[in-house]
Amino acid sequence: MHIASRSRLRTTATAAALALLTAGLSGCLLSPSTSGQNGGAHPGSPVSVTAFSDHPAQSALASAAASARSLRGARVLFSTTGVEDLTASSYAANIVAEPASAAGSGNLLINGERSQTDFRIEDGRLWIKSVDGTFEDVAAARGNLDPTALLDPATGLAAMLEAVTAAEFLRLQPEGPSSTVAGRATVKMHAQLPEKAATLLLPATAVAGHGPLPVTLWLDPTAGGYDLVQLIAEVGEGSMTLTVASASH
Repeated sequence: MHIASRSRLRTTATAAALALLTAGLSGCLLSPSTSGQNGGAHPGSPVSVTAFSDHPAQSALASAAASARSLRGARVLFSTTGVEDLTASSYAANIVAEPASAAGSGNLLINGERSQTDFRIEDGRLWIKSVDGTFEDVAAARGNLDPTALLDPATGLAAMLEAVTAAEFLRLQPEGPSSTVAGRATVKMHAQLPEKAATLLLPATAVAGHGPLPVTLWLDPTAGGYDLVQLIAEVGEGSMTLTVASASH
């Protein structure tokens, strides 16, 4: 639904803020994720519970976390299917770490209906584009819709990767077209993402009661370390996909 007026936008933003994600999200629009996307198995596949500290996947995830912590900018793709309590069911954003800012477009819940809407984050505030082409300051970004949270070195993607447990490699080397995700050669692993860590990407109400979420991760090993390229999480009967399409350090 188009935003009809400034006052209506502000009223809508106040109501929508109650349903916005509890942590910042960011990303480009994708079609809803399905089993086997990009050659990967469904994230609900069985996961071996090898001790994390004794498994080679630990060093790969530690490397990916260190890389994420040093990000200065990224283009991130986010989409969901079958996940409730989301104001943004899918969206795209280019993020800058310093000063923290983002610009993107997403499928946002506005006036009770979903609408493709441009947004941006500046000075900790969420701005949404209205029908007349201007941007309106509608809410504080943090705690509502805040893509910049992903690049927070203390609580963002790096901390989320450090929280991953029960990781097992499924593919140790890039192998054929199915290894290519967002134009990058990847290796793949299954793991578990604790509920608390998952709230970086999804609202607490969406993950509560599910326990650790089964996840599949694709990591790029070609830069002398490992970089996160994609993560798919199973959330009950639904799923969530996060893709780091490009990044700068």
